[in-house]
Amino acid sequence: TIELADVRRRQGALDEAAELAEGIRPLLDRSPDIEARAEVLRLLGLIARARGDLPKATTLLEEAATAQEESELLGALVATSLHLGDTLRARGLIEEASDAYRRGVRAAAMSDSGPSD
Repeated sequence: TIELADVRRRQGALDEAAELAEGIRPLLDRSPDIEARAEVLRLLGLIARARGDLPKATTLLEEAATAQEESELLGALVATSLHLGDTLRARGLIEEASDAYRRGVRAAAMSDSGPSD
């Protein structure tokens, strides 16, 4: 359902995407699946941004990034940090945007520095 909601968002069907994501959010709030929960928050943040609600988008993307960081979901954190930085920059919050971008760069560096075979 998360994948379908993301597809519908990309197709511009924001109301349907939001309805799908909001429909599964209560289930995920009680679930130990932090990755899925963070993905729904990220998706809702992107939907809010597409609708022009930048403050709501900022809140949702920050929640997603925090969950991803705490769970060491570094690849997802890189993408979410980029979206968060872009959203903050669109709001004119340049220093906060820079912090979000740096967070993503750190996550990318950490994901590349793992053991290699």
